Amino acid sequence: MKKHENLHFPKILAIDSSDREKVTLGLIQEDQENIVSEFDNRSQDLALNIETFLKKNGVVLSEIRALAVTRNGGSLTGIRMGIATTNTLAYMLNLPILELDSGELTQELGRLKNGKLSPKVVKQTTPLA
Repeated sequence: MKKHENLHFPKILAIDSSDREKVTLGLIQEDQENIVSEFDNRSQDLALNIETFLKKNGVVLSEIRALAVTRNGGSLTGIRMGIATTNTLAYMLNLPILELDSGELTQELGRLKNGKLSPKVVKQTTPLA
């Protein structure tokens, strides 16, 4: 598979906790297809979901080079949980955050990987609410 010139970070973990009933996690890797998984147990189990998701896909947290997070959508509490988790991981691992404003995570990751989405890159983020 051809290397994606538009992808600035070889491995990106994406978090969408905007839905009241589920959390969606995504993984973008340069030389592989995007991976997206949904977890039905809401955002209070987000850290456990991230650990499970990465382990299932053979990735360790130290391999992640950037984080992406959805900043708006349905559940403000869910968004806050996703942003708090993302900000904490970014701080602990010294990673940049790509702000995703809206949209279905699978489509957003595809657009990001193909260079059709240029999100703002920050050190810490806040909800758009």
